[in-house]
Amino acid sequence: MFYSKDVFSSFSNAAKFLIETGDSSSNLLDKGIGSVVVMVGPKHLTLTNCLYTPKLNCNLVSLMKLFCDKLTIIKRSNTFSFRTDDNVLFEGEIIKNLMKINFSQPTSLLTTVVDDLWNQRLGHPGKSPVCSMGLPSDNYSCKTCDINKIHQLPFKNKFEQVSLPLDCVHLDLVGPISPPSAGGSRYFLTVVNQFTSSQMTHMLKRKSDTFDQFVVVKNLIENHQQKTIKTVVSDCSGEFINKTFEDLFPYCGFTHIFSPPYTPQHNGFTECANWTILDKAKCLLNESGLAKQYWAKAINASTLLTNLSPTPSGQNFSAYALCTCKLLRIKKLWVFGCQAIT
Repeated sequence: MFYSKDVFSSFSNAAKFLIETGDSSSNLLDKGIGSVVVMVGPKHLTLTNCLYTPKLNCNLVSLMKLFCDKLTIIKRSNTFSFRTDDNVLFEGEIIKNLMKINFSQPTSLLTTVVDDLWNQRLGHPGKSPVCSMGLPSDNYSCKTCDINKIHQLPFKNKFEQVSLPLDCVHLDLVGPISPPSAGGSRYFLTVVNQFTSSQMTHMLKRKSDTFDQFVVVKNLIENHQQKTIKTVVSDCSGEFINKTFEDLFPYCGFTHIFSPPYTPQHNGFTECANWTILDKAKCLLNESGLAKQYWAKAINASTLLTNLSPTPSGQNFSAYALCTCKLLRIKKLWVFGCQAIT
């Protein structure tokens, strides 16, 4: 019988038993039955059919029950030991005519670190995506997320829904970022496919590289999706309003939509994507302990992990699944910044 429910590794609110005390002055009622795993030196010992009796002052083990389990008791002076097949299960000492077993603090072997480990492997997406993937999230709590994800609430979506991939692609340029990355980048270009919510980030050393990088992205996604871009949405920054873009869009048949200056809410898809990517990147850098100049690596990892996480707009499918029609096995994911052999 155990007085603390925390020590049970399995528990059931089974039929209650009335327990009589030695002096018959009072009766106790147990609150359930289950198994308890206790430490006996370096070993674990499982006790089954244990009663949860919160009104007890100490834990009690039935001597007759141990005899029924074909255990042998050996007594020496004020000490004793229980053995089976010449193996010592546990030992104890006799104090005031009571046999006190030398157990370590009873400990449940149920683990809760799995919740946080999957959150780390997935790049700190939060409880909702972890839960929708069928991963344990009952004990979810992440101080890294709490510290690095404080920001303004997102704006409501003002864009009409699209029916096909590449019907609408959103662009934004983030930077300059200090310090420069290990590769010398100071900016990154965010590209969001509105239909699948898939995100792409590409590192740039200069703002003037935006057009060349967009052409590379355009050819890549159009070849992959076997479709052409219909509409491009961006803000009114100079990297998107220039002669090179003005010549490209009519040539390719794009419709270019500009959001008004100083109104990020009108470019909500990329603004929300940037928040998500940067928040996760901060969490990854903070938890891994890597220097700030590795922010580009964290951004790339954050983008990849975001595409692997389920989204409400995708009916709890990930952007990766919507783009490839395949489900990813996340067992191969490791925590960002962990030690690895290449």
